[in-house]
Amino acid sequence: MEARQRDLRTEMVETSQKYDQASAQIGEEKMLRGVAQAQLDAATNSLEERAQTIREQAQALEQLRTSHHQQLLNLGDQLGEKFRHHADASLKKQETDFLVRADQRLKPLDASLELLRKRTEDLEKARSVAYGSLGKQLEDLSQATSKLRSQSESLATALRGSSKARGRWGETTLRNLVEIAGLVEYCDFFEQTTTGDGSARPDLLVRLPGKEFIPIDAKVPLAAYLDAMEAPTQEQRTEHLKTHARDLRQHVRTLGSKDYARGIEGGIDFTVMYLPGDHFLEAAFRFHPNLQDEALAKKVLIATPVTLLALLKTVQLVWRNESVAQNAQKIRDAGLELHSRARVFSDHLSKVGRGLDQAVRSYNSACSSFNSRLMPKARDMEKLTVLSQEAQSLQPLKEATRPSLGLPEQGADADD
Repeated sequence: MEARQRDLRTEMVETSQKYDQASAQIGEEKMLRGVAQAQLDAATNSLEERAQTIREQAQALEQLRTSHHQQLLNLGDQLGEKFRHHADASLKKQETDFLVRADQRLKPLDASLELLRKRTEDLEKARSVAYGSLGKQLEDLSQATSKLRSQSESLATALRGSSKARGRWGETTLRNLVEIAGLVEYCDFFEQTTTGDGSARPDLLVRLPGKEFIPIDAKVPLAAYLDAMEAPTQEQRTEHLKTHARDLRQHVRTLGSKDYARGIEGGIDFTVMYLPGDHFLEAAFRFHPNLQDEALAKKVLIATPVTLLALLKTVQLVWRNESVAQNAQKIRDAGLELHSRARVFSDHLSKVGRGLDQAVRSYNSACSSFNSRLMPKARDMEKLTVLSQEAQSLQPLKEATRPSLGLPEQGADADD
């Protein structure tokens, strides 16, 4: 029990001590709170004073802003008035200066425009003259076209109605091709030449080297083709073109049966059937595409102006090569003749050289005999004073040297 009491007294003492400490702390806190409250009151008063000052300053600033705004408005009105005054004066001056400068700069343009106006007037006059001349030329061209159309119609009528006229036209175009190919200069050609038996008459025989000939016969199947070109409908045009193809095929068969190549000298075994237009052959190929093969089987070569010109140009080239070969043979023969004559001349010149050599040797022998045998006796006679004083002393003779002619020696081969 005593121990328990002692513990309680001890706890009471400790509790009392803690209470005293807490009371002391609370007193300190109250004191600190009073100090803080005093500082807070002082700060609040200071803030209220500053707020009052700020409000007063704000009111003063607002009054000042209002005053400045009014002053700026007044100043703006004054500056606007002055700006408008100066701007009007400046614009008037700039406008005057601009007009002066524009007038100065536009003067060359005015001159150029005036020059352009004059040139335009001249051009218009020249154009009027040119149009008048062009109108005259167009009128002349129209008349020439009408005349050409009339002549073409006349030619078409003549070619349509006369087989002889068609044949003559084909022969004329054939001769023109021969002249273009240059065969007038390089070969002989004969129109309407009769063959050996007198039965077949091709329009043209083109001569080849080696007595060869190419027979050429011109065919102009024109009537049906012209009817096709003038047909009003496609069906009629097709029928006329079929007739044209049959006519051309018949010409091939007829020409194949004549067999011109058989009656002509040489080894040419075909006949050229000349058509004076590629369109004639093209129209026939549309309905008989195997026409060329059929013609070749009958030893007939169908040729248009382009292909025939190529053939004639080839013949011209053959003749040119033949001419070159003939000239080469003539050059060879002339070279051999020149070599033969040069050899004969070399033989004669060698004989002359040998004669000269013999004459030089004889002359030198005579000189040696004169100097060695005759001269000593002559000197002895001079010493004996047999001859008169007026007689001149004999002089020794000089031997001659043989000239070098560069000729072969006797018996040498002239070809070496």
